[in-house]
Amino acid sequence: MKIIRSCLIGLLIGLSCSYVLITIDAVTNPDAVLNGGNLLEQLLIAAAMGIAIGFVTLIFDTAFFSLPVQLLIHLSFVTLCVFIGGIVGSWFSDFSSFLLVFLNELIIYALVWFFILLTTKREVDEINEYLQSRKRIK
Repeated sequence: MKIIRSCLIGLLIGLSCSYVLITIDAVTNPDAVLNGGNLLEQLLIAAAMGIAIGFVTLIFDTAFFSLPVQLLIHLSFVTLCVFIGGIVGSWFSDFSSFLLVFLNELIIYALVWFFILLTTKREVDEINEYLQSRKRIK
């Protein structure tokens, strides 16, 4: 069940990021044409990447590697997925587009981890508050 949950969360994050990036590209490049076939291709790439990245996120549930090593493995896998997605989706027309794709990856990676950090902190604070209240009752 945990694998399915992680893959679904990855799918949703991947599709959301893809939608935002396609919208930004459409706004900044109004002459670009995106037909239904291209949009479907980008949707499928984003879905596959999201599921794969969601699956590899399970590495954080293991105690086999230290957190810095887990982050390095995860970021390396995400970068590999972006590189493969970029080749399949024809995201790289020149070196500047190559750099822009990976800059977008780093920004998205940082934002996702920022929100995960906030959520985790909130959950830890709630647990601590609950434990403190139980301590006061005894």
